[in-house]
Amino acid sequence: MTVLPVQAQEPTLAGLRATISDLRNQLQSLRGELSAAGAEGYQEAGGANAIDRMNAMEDRLNQLTDQTEQLQNRIRTVIRESTARMDDLEFRLCEMDETCDLGALMAPDTSAEGTGVEIIPQVGNGATAPDGENDTASSEEQADFDAAYKALNAGEFRRAADMFAAVAQNHAGGPLTAQAYYLRGTALDNIGQPRAAATAWLEGFTADPDGSRAADSLLGIARVIEADGDPVAACLYLAEIPARFPGTAQSQEAEHRLTVLDCASKALGSEQDATVNPEAAADLVNQE
Repeated sequence: MTVLPVQAQEPTLAGLRATISDLRNQLQSLRGELSAAGAEGYQEAGGANAIDRMNAMEDRLNQLTDQTEQLQNRIRTVIRESTARMDDLEFRLCEMDETCDLGALMAPDTSAEGTGVEIIPQVGNGATAPDGENDTASSEEQADFDAAYKALNAGEFRRAADMFAAVAQNHAGGPLTAQAYYLRGTALDNIGQPRAAATAWLEGFTADPDGSRAADSLLGIARVIEADGDPVAACLYLAEIPARFPGTAQSQEAEHRLTVLDCASKALGSEQDATVNPEAAADLVNQE
């Protein structure tokens, strides 16, 4: 099923974000050059008028960044909602047709791959069970995990969420516990339960704060909290990522979101670890 012709839009959005970032860097470079030029250079550049113009340009860049984020989120929402509606309509029509194969209809759809629209966190279709963290898993834990992973990549998100929950509970403390919580969150996010997904990501992060999925879990939690209208709490989780995982792709994404949310101007209180912030954690659990 073709969802929406957005394949050309996402690269355009990515290019726009890169252009905005480049312009922002150039503007910062100009500020540095102006500062290094001293009083004489300051006057030659136009004095206070030059500063005002640069401030106006920076404000406009911030506005463009926000608009780009809004457009990207709108595309993601349209894809999700349209896919759900079309699948429902297709299913109903198939029920009315005796010759229709319901089994084939319910097979996972891979035609939307390559749209460039990524829900964070997310597992791509056809992925294989992660390596490196399952070397010491018991055969039973590994088998349960692989079965849940197979369901996830088949698009059986509700079933996968339940199976990953069982892995985390039945093999609590095992090497795949954090992975199971993370992927449970991914499955829940794909069936439109972001708050429950955030709770699963929080449990996964708590189980292994330095694991391979820890940064992605924090990004997912921050996204859900931001969508619920609490940017300050989202900033707390985002700020943990560059501190814990510097130089990673997740760190770059977190720094971008910190800028978009203007976290530097928000009163974040003490440098308290977001993972032990009882108020933020309680909010997630209570919102389920």
